[in-house]
Amino acid sequence: MEEILRLIHNNPSTPNPELLVRLVEEIRPVHPKQVKTATQKFRKFNTLLQTNPEFIESFSVFIKAIYSKYDTVHLFVETGIMSLKGFTFELYNKIKHRILPTVEGEDDIRRLINKIFYKPTDYIWLNELPDELWEEMISKLGLLSHFKKQNKEDENFNRLISSIQILSHRISALGTESEITNKMPQLDEINSPFLQQNKEVTFYLDRFTESTDINNEDYKHILVILSQCEENLQQLRRNKHKYGTSLRITFLIRRLHQQIERLKTLLMLIHQKDTQRFCKTTVALFKYLVKSENQKNSIKRHLKENVDLLAYQVVEHAARTGIAYIARGRKEFWKFFIKSLKGGVIVAFFAITKILLSRLELSHFGYAFIQSLNYTMAFLMIYFTRSILATTQPAMTASTIVGSLEKKKDETNVIAMKRLAYMIVRVNRSQFISFVGNLLAALPFAILFSWLFSLVFSEKLAGLYKSTQMLDDLHPLTSGSFIYAAIAGIALFLAGLASGYYDNRVRYGEIPRRIAENRRLKKLLGQERVDKLSTYLGMNLGNISGYIALGVMFGSLSTIGEIFGIPLEFRHITFSAANLGISLYDLNFDLAFRVIYPLIITLMGIGFINFIVSFTLALTVAIKSRGITFRQSGKLFGLLVNIFKKYPMDYFFAPPGERPEEKALKKKINHKNNKNL
Repeated sequence: MEEILRLIHNNPSTPNPELLVRLVEEIRPVHPKQVKTATQKFRKFNTLLQTNPEFIESFSVFIKAIYSKYDTVHLFVETGIMSLKGFTFELYNKIKHRILPTVEGEDDIRRLINKIFYKPTDYIWLNELPDELWEEMISKLGLLSHFKKQNKEDENFNRLISSIQILSHRISALGTESEITNKMPQLDEINSPFLQQNKEVTFYLDRFTESTDINNEDYKHILVILSQCEENLQQLRRNKHKYGTSLRITFLIRRLHQQIERLKTLLMLIHQKDTQRFCKTTVALFKYLVKSENQKNSIKRHLKENVDLLAYQVVEHAARTGIAYIARGRKEFWKFFIKSLKGGVIVAFFAITKILLSRLELSHFGYAFIQSLNYTMAFLMIYFTRSILATTQPAMTASTIVGSLEKKKDETNVIAMKRLAYMIVRVNRSQFISFVGNLLAALPFAILFSWLFSLVFSEKLAGLYKSTQMLDDLHPLTSGSFIYAAIAGIALFLAGLASGYYDNRVRYGEIPRRIAENRRLKKLLGQERVDKLSTYLGMNLGNISGYIALGVMFGSLSTIGEIFGIPLEFRHITFSAANLGISLYDLNFDLAFRVIYPLIITLMGIGFINFIVSFTLALTVAIKSRGITFRQSGKLFGLLVNIFKKYPMDYFFAPPGERPEEKALKKKINHKNNKNL
């Protein structure tokens, strides 16, 4: 390191980037996670500068010469800021550039950054270097002066001013995009903060370039207007349940946030009222820019950063529906039981029609179509009669639980954890009673319908061969039932996503209003019927779409597997229970207990796997959609165990009233809410 610093000292005005490359090579650890080694080397470099004053002056001149040689505009206005090209196009570009990377212009400072920090993992150790060491070096070298205006022809300063102007113009343009102003019309007016900030920034820069005298009030006023811009964007995000969302508008919001933050950073660099804050901001910006350049073609980072954009629009509206699948009191709990009984009866009936349809000689497509139609009719009948099918609930309730994970304003972690624990207990008993109701109805009514069929048509519904086959399909070891139950769980999860996605599209596309104002429909049906239709579709189209998707998946899965030679099936607890009832009747109940016992165990296992797979997937996506990191699982588990020790039956049956602990928690939450008001 000393040799490199001496070479720089001998000719500091010559911007030789190779010396910087060598210097970073000296500090770079063998493994990116060897932060301690990198820190020791960086501290040694700082010590060399401090003990050799001539090195400080020459290295400062050298850094300024390097900085002056390269254009920084593209770095400041583009690096680390989301592209407007969209998720798919950007993914394609990253794949393409991984194979054949782009090359920046000779005078672009991004070319220098990529030359110095050429390893894609450099940002790992660089970000972990202590900020105080960076700040100490910046202060010693006097880098603050490099951002000050020297004269009217000062290129460094003019590039920084250009970067600020470009960012300000882009913010005003994006802030008035139709996707945003259609949802918030006030942003299309002349006093929109997105337009106002551009006026104020232009005025501030004009005064600043004319004179080095800094007006602190003008600077503060710009920050206030930028805060108003961010508040409007936050309001748009908070009202997604009302407006709906799309990838396009979410990309716009995120890009605007990033541009506003970058504009604040660059304004601070030229304002320079607080030296310590300047050093901190410079270090944070430098680390972020290097990381962004290191990962600019990272497919993993692109997917990780945008999975919440993809997920939010398909789970947020499911959370609104999910509250309807959680029984709060004892009265509601037994209503769930009755609805689950009705759902079991409907499944038993359509299990009969499924067997009858399987007798038809059809093509692969014909069989998949007719079975998909049968399943879809079953699920829609359950929905239209307000019945319950237990395994369709997890995808909805997971989003509601994640809503509990989001800590309310001024709420302590303890209160948030307790609120979440009681929510999970209510979800558990709601699921339990739904399973019980489905099974208690599906099995006996399948037997009843089989008896009625044999009475009317004088023949068994399934017959000996089919009945034996259905029992074999429930064998715990040889049938693959648990694997197929997991496949069913994935299908249930995907149906929940479909429901949330279409629910969101209804709101974002303003479908109810467009139907209500459609002239042809009003002429055909009349205004009153059209109003009812628009209201109904606005409330129910998402759920209907989800059930249709589930029906198509269940009905076509085995046919798709047969076409591709893959054993694809599904096992759903309620349909499996109905099949068991049909088989028992057609075999004249001639089964020993040792045969029925494992079948019942398998049935319980299928239900558990249906639930746990769909719930886990839905919960994971819901957490991702809100960017929540859940790190207090141990505390939550302890709370759940304590509740189980004290009130074990609460996990399965609703208590007569709220427990004293839950009442006390509600009182605390209400007190805090009233205090905030």
